[in-house]
Amino acid sequence: YQGMKDARKNFEAKARRWENQNKNLVQGFQTAVQQYQQKAESMTQEQRAATEQQLQGRQMQVAQEQEELQRTAAEEEAKLNEQVLGRMKKQIERYGKQNGYRLILLDGSGNTVAYGSQDLNITTQVLAYLNNEYRSGGKK
Repeated sequence: YQGMKDARKNFEAKARRWENQNKNLVQGFQTAVQQYQQKAESMTQEQRAATEQQLQGRQMQVAQEQEELQRTAAEEEAKLNEQVLGRMKKQIERYGKQNGYRLILLDGSGNTVAYGSQDLNITTQVLAYLNNEYRSGGKK
C-alpha cells in the first residue's frame, strides 16, 4: 500500500533525526569523559570527586534522554500505523460498498477481514456456542 510506504518513509526520516540526536548525546558524554581522563591526574581529590559526580549526573541525563527518544519513536510509529490503517480500512469499506462486495479479505496481514457486511458478522452466535461448550466441559 503506497500510503504505508510514504508514511514509513517519513517515519524513517524522523528516526534518522532521533538517531543523530542520540549519537550527539553519547558523543558529548564520551568527550566529557575523555577530557576528564586527560585532566584527572592534575586535579585535586576534591576536583576529581566533583567532576566524577557531574559525569554521573550527565550519564543519568543521557540515559533518560535516550529513553525519551525511544518512547517518542515507539509512540510515533504506533500513531503512524493507526492513522494509515484507519484510513485504509475506511477506503476498503467504501470500495466494498461501492462495488457490492459483502466481504473483502487481505492476504497475510494478520487481520484478514478488511471489510465485511454486518449481516455476515456471527460473533454473537459463535461466542454463545463457545461459552456453551465451555460450560458443558466440551463433552458435546
